[in-house]
Amino acid sequence: MDSYLPISDSGLVEISQGFLQGLQRESSLAFFEIPYAKPPLGELRWAEPEIPDPWEAEIYNATVNQHRSCPMYSDLAGSTEDCLTLNIFMPKPSEISRNDLLLPVMFWLHGGSFRNGNKDQNGFDGQYMAETHKVIVVNAEYRAGAFGFMYEESVPSIQGNQGIKDQVRALEWVNQNIEFFLGD
Repeated sequence: MDSYLPISDSGLVEISQGFLQGLQRESSLAFFEIPYAKPPLGELRWAEPEIPDPWEAEIYNATVNQHRSCPMYSDLAGSTEDCLTLNIFMPKPSEISRNDLLLPVMFWLHGGSFRNGNKDQNGFDGQYMAETHKVIVVNAEYRAGAFGFMYEESVPSIQGNQGIKDQVRALEWVNQNIEFFLGD
């Protein structure tokens, strides 16, 4: 590994929360299910997303896509409220020339009219874009449906637009950490 790179082809990188291990692919790296906010559980269910704590493990395993999906309605089947995560896809550092540093970043949010959808919908995987266009691809999960957009005037703790606030928090996380992945 060249000394000018903060990340290796093996996918080990240190970010603000600690060390992170990504998945090695042919010409790219993938990092799955990186928490960009604390899980919106208990008192945080209707709150604005909070900056996540450093992880307890020495190295966070980001090699497996668990396909975490935020619940959209009261039916939680197939989803988890511990869902404020994002995925990152990037070319392997050895595939990037010194002239290319830092790479452009493509930030993708799923559709679904704020009612449904998830970051993995339709099998979304940024590997092709990362390898062929030499970009960093980030996709983020956010609260949708009632969990993301409910407003209840009689309950001051339910202010609404949690899903939009999640998206803003994900963008803030990217802004604070993407340079460690060689992104601009």
